[in-house]
Formats: sequence, structure tokens, C-alpha cells
Amino acid sequence: MPTGYTYDIKEGISFEDFVLNCAKSFCFKMRDLPLDTQLPEKFEPSDYHKKEYKEYEQLLNFWVNSSKERINEEVKKIYNRDVKKYKEVIKERNELRIKYENMLKLVNNWIPPSAAHIVLKNFMIYQITDSIKIDCTKKYLYKPELQTGEEYKQMKIKMIKDDIEYHKKEYEKEVKEINGSNLFLKQLRGSL
Repeated sequence: MPTGYTYDIKEGISFEDFVLNCAKSFCFKMRDLPLDTQLPEKFEPSDYHKKEYKEYEQLLNFWVNSSKERINEEVKKIYNRDVKKYKEVIKERNELRIKYENMLKLVNNWIPPSAAHIVLKNFMIYQITDSIKIDCTKKYLYKPELQTGEEYKQMKIKMIKDDIEYHKKEYEKEVKEINGSNLFLKQLRGSL
């Protein structure tokens, strides 16, 4: 049985095209694409991580260079937003719990028409009770606390620096992979 790579041999694919098709599985960014995707002359790195770390650098600049008053104002705005979101989540979970419990009452009161339907009833009970445990818990909710501007600023600066470092490393890693794929293709094409 032919594979995706060998299927075209019976149709008379050239050696060069066969090699280039097989080479796709060795090239970064081509591995998960359909086999009929053309192999480019040269790969270019995505600018996603580069854009991200540039944006984080601008954000870092804001947090490092803003006045104490501006930071305090921003922290209060963030706190108010987080409190509002926290209250919305609590309300949504409480409303969902009521809906689950109402359905659970209906299921518990249902009398299955046969022994085979008892398994269905037990399954429905399990689904609802499990969903209540997961979807309605407040155990892992973070209740916002108002921090001082300086506390928040230091935490935010550390987070931003971590994000910058992450995106720089990811961009460098991608550039290295792209350069390796480009060298691989150049050498491959030279050998054909």
C-alpha cells in the first residue's frame, strides 16, 4: 500500500520531485502541512515572537518610567476591573449551580422505565454532580486585593521581563530552526 510520499511514484514522479516531497518532513514549518504544499525556495521566520517581545518592551517602558501617581491610578483601574470580573464569575457560577441543581432534582425524581434505564439515570446524576464540582467551585478563584502601586509595579515588571525573555528565546529558536531548514534545502538542491 503506497504512503503519501510513495503514491506518486506509480504516476511517474521524477526523482527530484520525490526527494523534495520527502524533504518536507525534515523542514521546520512543513512537517504538518499537506503533502501537496509546495516547498519554498527559502523559509522566513514568523514575526509573531519578535512583535510580542517588542510590545512587551514598550509595556515595560510604561511601568518603569511612569510617575507614582500614574501607577497608582493604573493599579486602581486594574483592581476595579478585576473586582467587577470576580463578581461576574461568582454570579455566573451561582446561576449555573442553580440550573444544575434543578436538573439534578428532575433526574432524581425520574423513575426509569426499565432496569436498563437505571444506568442512564446514574450516568446523568454523575454528569451533573461532577459538573457542579468543577464548574461551580469558588475554591480556585482569586479574590482581588488592592496592592500599593509600588508592589504592583514590581510584580508587573517581573512578569513583563519574563515575557520578553520567553518571546526572545522563542524567536531565536525559530530563527535557528529556519536557518537549519534553509541550509538543509540549499544542500539538498545542490545535490540534485
